[in-house]
Amino acid sequence: MRTSYTQYGYQAEGAPELRRTEGGWPVTRSPSTRIGWLTVVLIVTALTAFNVPNYMLAHWAYAVEQGKIQATNDGLASVNEVSHAFRMVANVARPGVVQIRVRPGRRQKDELQAVESERKELDAQREQLRKRADGRSTEELPRDVLLELLELSRKERDLESRREQALEHMQQSAGSGVLFDAAGYILTNNHVIDERTDIEVRLSDERNIEARLIGSDPKTDLAVIKIDSKDLHPLSFGDSDAMEVGDWVLAVGAPFGLSQSVSHGIISDKGRTDINVGRQILYQDFIQTDAAINHGNSGGPLMNLRGEVVGINTAIATEGGSVNSGVAFTIPSNLASKIARALRESGEVARGWLGIQLANLGDDAIEQLGLESDAGALVNVVYVDSPAQKAGLECEDVIVAVNGHKVSTIRRLQAVVADVLPGERANVSIVRDGKRQDIEILLGRQPEDLRSVGRRSTPILGRSVKSLRVGLRTMGESLPFGLFEFGVPRAYLDRGGALVVESTRNDDLEPGELIVQVNDKSVRSLGDVLDALRSKHSGRYNTLEVVGADGESRTVRIRR
Repeated sequence: MRTSYTQYGYQAEGAPELRRTEGGWPVTRSPSTRIGWLTVVLIVTALTAFNVPNYMLAHWAYAVEQGKIQATNDGLASVNEVSHAFRMVANVARPGVVQIRVRPGRRQKDELQAVESERKELDAQREQLRKRADGRSTEELPRDVLLELLELSRKERDLESRREQALEHMQQSAGSGVLFDAAGYILTNNHVIDERTDIEVRLSDERNIEARLIGSDPKTDLAVIKIDSKDLHPLSFGDSDAMEVGDWVLAVGAPFGLSQSVSHGIISDKGRTDINVGRQILYQDFIQTDAAINHGNSGGPLMNLRGEVVGINTAIATEGGSVNSGVAFTIPSNLASKIARALRESGEVARGWLGIQLANLGDDAIEQLGLESDAGALVNVVYVDSPAQKAGLECEDVIVAVNGHKVSTIRRLQAVVADVLPGERANVSIVRDGKRQDIEILLGRQPEDLRSVGRRSTPILGRSVKSLRVGLRTMGESLPFGLFEFGVPRAYLDRGGALVVESTRNDDLEPGELIVQVNDKSVRSLGDVLDALRSKHSGRYNTLEVVGADGESRTVRIRR
């Protein structure tokens, strides 16, 4: 075999040829490899000669562009679908949305005249008192004149308040409403009607019809009026609980008198409470929306994309201005529809009632009552013979749920309880002494004037501790219940302990005294007292350290 030499070595004759690589190391290339590369070169040359690469690139570019066009078309189709849904909802809503105009009637005019007449009489009385004073200072006035002057000032303040209200009633009002019954029943806001009797409704077909008030419910700011007409097209209520934050909604109404106006937005939040809307609305569970709602929209519907009413628009957040700033509030349809039916059938709303007084929870209460958070409503007072007292609810219980609905605040509890009819049973979940339990309560009927309950009913201010024959209550800054009626010093608030609020058959403890130690154990709450009494203890007596209203401590022994 012949051998030939290369720059980097030698190779045998017939062996594969060695070629230098970029790194200087030899690699082998067989004849078949050279033929493969030659074939590739010939193919590329042919494709280039026939302009195939440009054709392929153009085809690819066309396909990409077609994809973009298709994507754009798909996007436009989606936009058109949403736009079509908005049009459909607007078409469904318009025949069922009315414009309401309210003018002062005879009663409002008579009310204002009566106020002005009383005002002249008080001016005459003040002039007489001024003459009797004869230029003397307040300190020099006789007692009878001074008392008459103070009473006169009180009457003038009350009269001025009545006058402002009468003047407000004399102003023409406008709003919107929702036809919810083919018989002509219309749901709107109470503040649109506001006890006025001269009400005119303008339908979508431009008919103007006189309406009469059927009933109102200021506690939810809802009212029902009725018109007598044919060819009416009522709207259907949807399930407001099914609405979620981010859902599209449409608001329909007559902002600034522009009837049949439609705006759109989304649900911004749910369950809004403690909203200051410039008027007293006791039961708040608002849906928040950014749909444009302005003056005149009040009483109009908030619609979902199924064409159903999911809310009654009632208030806007303006920050001192006069127009919507992207935050508006609407009454959920599940509440509104129930109120509407009650007002239609009887002209009034019957609500469930527990017979308790509530208080908010503070940071110290969370610790003292063994709670995990401030979610819930504290039972501050239980009234004797109330549904709550009969069912076993006690002071310092914390209500956390009613019929499975979580309770986070007093407002939420009031709304949930009011949603239960009188005579129905409610399952109330509470936390007592750090443990959760359920109590079934047969609800009574809520009194018309809640403020009068405290005057007519006997309050239970604490929990009965039978072994001590007293009623006790945890002392703390966030547990208010009228403790200063017992002459309790404010210093007690920071000290903690269990306050004696009632003493039955026990001459050793008096209301207003504070228990700070039980059987040599310091106590800061009613729960601590109960734990100390339940713990094992030798002897026939419970030994208490008690602090009186004068700040002096004493020891009390009570037979077990």
